Amino acid sequence: MDKSSQRQLDRGYRLTELLKQGLNAPMPVEEQCIAIYAGTKGWLDEIPVEDVRRFESELLTNFRAQHADLLATIRETGALPETTSLDAAMQSFVNGFAVTTK
Repeated sequence: MDKSSQRQLDRGYRLTELLKQGLNAPMPVEEQCIAIYAGTKGWLDEIPVEDVRRFESELLTNFRAQHADLLATIRETGALPETTSLDAAMQSFVNGFAVTTK
């Protein structure tokens, strides 16, 4: 299998983890958008699969506290905010995220 195919499979594993929701715990649409954006744009590519759920939880907590304006834009307009500000917020979070060491 070539590297491109393996990367695509690895991203698929992470997206599968990302899309799991707790029973009777639906996620607001704007938070789903942030989580899916993180997964499809490669922000999770270096995160071990076993850390994906924690990454998502901490990412959303960070967005609620630090980037409520971006969440509000999605909620109110039904569209993603300008990607420069979204990517800057993602980069800031990813830089501070600590993966689990074995």
